[in-house]
Amino acid sequence: MTATITSPQSDADLLVAMRLRCAQPVGRLQELRWLSTDVQQFLDNDMADTASDDEPVGRRFTNADDAVEALQIAEFLRRSADAITVQVMDDVADSYVVDEHGHASVRAMYDAATSQSSRDLYGLEQVRKMFRKCPDIKAAAYNADLSWEHLRLLARVYANRRVRSAFIDQQGWFLRKAGRFDFRRFEILVNRWEEV
Repeated sequence: MTATITSPQSDADLLVAMRLRCAQPVGRLQELRWLSTDVQQFLDNDMADTASDDEPVGRRFTNADDAVEALQIAEFLRRSADAITVQVMDDVADSYVVDEHGHASVRAMYDAATSQSSRDLYGLEQVRKMFRKCPDIKAAAYNADLSWEHLRLLARVYANRRVRSAFIDQQGWFLRKAGRFDFRRFEILVNRWEEV
C-alpha cells in the first residue's frame, strides 16, 4: 500500500497524515529523517515568528498551565533526544558498519561524524553499555524519567566493575531514588551506595 501525504489543512488532517506515515514500515534512518524534519520545521517556524523586529510576536502562552505543559513537553523531548542518541549509537555498533567507515569503534565513528567532545563521547559510550545490561534503566530513559545527569551518574557507577553485578540487580532501587529526590540528593545517595 502506498500512501500519498499532502499538506494537512487541520489538526484532523494532520492526525490522518501522521497515521498514514507511521503505518508504512520504514527503517531507522527514515524514522530519524522524519523526526529531524519535524524538529527543523518547528525551529524554522519559530525563527520566522521572531525574525521581524518591527512586529512583536506577542505572548506565546496565555496562562500558566499551558506554560507548564510546554516546559514539560520540552523536557520530555530533551531527555528523549538523549535516549535516541544512545540507541542510534547502539544500532550502529550492532550493524557492524563502523570499520566500513574506517573506524575502530562506534565512539570514533560518532566523533568523526559529529565532532563531539571527548567527555560527551565517553558519556554516551558509558550509557550505551549500561543500557545493554540494565533494561529497567533503559526503559526509564525511554520514558524520559531520567535526565542526562542521572544517566551519566548511573553509567559511571555501572562502569565500576566492583559494584556492577549489584548495580544491575538493584536497578529498581536507583530508579525509585531518582524519582523521589532532587539530583543533588540522588547523587549523594548513589555515591554513598557505591562506597559501601
